[in-house]
Amino acid sequence: MKQRHLVGIMLGLLFGGLIFVSMMSLEVWAQSYPNKPIEYICHSNAGGSSDGFVRNIALILQTEKIIPVSIVVVNKPGGSGALAFGYAAQKAGNPYYWLNVTGNIVTTPLEKPKVPGYKDFTPLSLLAVDDNAIAVSAESPFKSIKDLIETAQKKPKEIRFGGTSIGSQDHITMYEMQRAGKCEFNFISFTGENETLAALLGGHVDVGCFNPRTVKGQVEAKKMRILGVSSAKRMAALPDIPTLVEMGYQVVTPMGRGIMAPKGIPNDAKNYLLSAFKKMTQTQAWKKYLSDNVLGEGGLFGDDYVKYLNSETEKMRVLMKALGLIK
Repeated sequence: MKQRHLVGIMLGLLFGGLIFVSMMSLEVWAQSYPNKPIEYICHSNAGGSSDGFVRNIALILQTEKIIPVSIVVVNKPGGSGALAFGYAAQKAGNPYYWLNVTGNIVTTPLEKPKVPGYKDFTPLSLLAVDDNAIAVSAESPFKSIKDLIETAQKKPKEIRFGGTSIGSQDHITMYEMQRAGKCEFNFISFTGENETLAALLGGHVDVGCFNPRTVKGQVEAKKMRILGVSSAKRMAALPDIPTLVEMGYQVVTPMGRGIMAPKGIPNDAKNYLLSAFKKMTQTQAWKKYLSDNVLGEGGLFGDDYVKYLNSETEKMRVLMKALGLIK
């Protein structure tokens, strides 16, 4: 009896000691974050606009000595972000994985409910905003958004409108233009912006929706023209290009670019990351990157970013129902 009692005491002390050691290890681990390489997951192929965004963030964080460990970019393209989201969701509690997101963190889970959404992660920051440029080739007969829409009114579905994937920000921008202009386009979807660009320059589509930086070089080379932008006000980098709102079409379709961590990361790590990204957005290197790439400031962190995502979800739910993409 005494022996059994002694064994019980020893097991209790051992179990209690293990819990204490585990708690101590977790506390030390969180306090020393980060102390090993971080994997930064990008949902698109290497060479695309999202990939460039991610790699520049990693570069600025390290050259500005904000993050003291290496940041390794890992591309997980597929399913409009579904593959990357699923992969990152499996890393719950681990702050050594970051996830790059765009508007697809809202639209893809709405369309495919089994795909993890922003509530399955720890939203850290809306870092930047991409506005859309409606562009044509230099030889196009369309000289303005008004020309484009009036022609689409007279010839429904004859104007070929290029953009990335059904349900993308490009597709939604086209839909909003149709609704505002009471016209119809023929949407041609591509797997990426570079394909849309090649199709436009090759005459396979008549007009396209792009990130402004994607077509900036082509515009400077006088191979393309931007007819308008879907921002709320004129863009600082494109001061001569009118907004669709200015031209009488209530179309404002910015796309947010943000960063998230897996769900349930330690609070110390979360606070460290929030502080790091706030610091990054205040650097001259970041401001120059935004200007060079025709990006707007995001400037939302933590709970404010979550509020933005809640609002975007409700807005996109209405639009996607109207497009017939969800019930």
